[in-house]
Amino acid sequence: MEVSKPVEQIKTRDCLMHGAYPVRSLTLMGKTIVQDNGGCPVCVAKNLDSDQKKSAEYARIREERRAAEAITELHKKSDAPLRYRGESLENFEANTDAKKAVLMRVTEYCGDFLETLLDGRCMILVGTPGTGKTHLACAAMREAIEQGNSARYTTVSDFSRAIRATFNRKAEKTDGEVLDEYVDQCLLVIDEVGSSSGSDHEKQALFDLINRRYNAVRPTMILSNLSAPELSEYLGERIMDRLRQGGGKLLVLNWESYRK
Repeated sequence: MEVSKPVEQIKTRDCLMHGAYPVRSLTLMGKTIVQDNGGCPVCVAKNLDSDQKKSAEYARIREERRAAEAITELHKKSDAPLRYRGESLENFEANTDAKKAVLMRVTEYCGDFLETLLDGRCMILVGTPGTGKTHLACAAMREAIEQGNSARYTTVSDFSRAIRATFNRKAEKTDGEVLDEYVDQCLLVIDEVGSSSGSDHEKQALFDLINRRYNAVRPTMILSNLSAPELSEYLGERIMDRLRQGGGKLLVLNWESYRK
């Protein structure tokens, strides 16, 4: 039996938006198959483009939400003192030339934190109590975190306690693991350096931390109520030299306390 060949026809249909458009149909053995590909080709293309744009927009929103959640988590893990969590570079009161100069240096330090991170550049803030060292350091941490970097605040005494806690037989972490947690931070702020004489073990733990971060090319901010010469004597010239390497700055906050 001879098989009949399909009959192809081109007809037109009307689109209310774009007018007539061709529709191909095949007729075989009394059955007709219309191939209109979903309707008006202009409408189909626009709908496809719209769907693609919506998908891209949804993907962008999801990515932004994930990034925001990650930054929120970084802030939670920063251990910034509650009093200073809302502080920023913008609300630092710089009403003298000296304060403006220090603020500019800190802003340069954390404005493009990736550059600071790649250089492992450190910063030292010295000044009497209440001059804004912790404010500026926590503001720098905020800037680093908002750019997607981890940051952590600690005092010398808190760090020493964390290390001593590992000496307990029931401790969940070793002293090396605790040290690694501090070393791994993109930015570490160490406050109250030299505020107490401390034991030889505490000093050695602090020196080990600074040295490990130096070798890992990790930026560290040191805050101290000591004068620059006193801090140099406390830390030793070797540590001070490493903190200043690669453009590290020592800033002196020599004005009256904001707390007065």
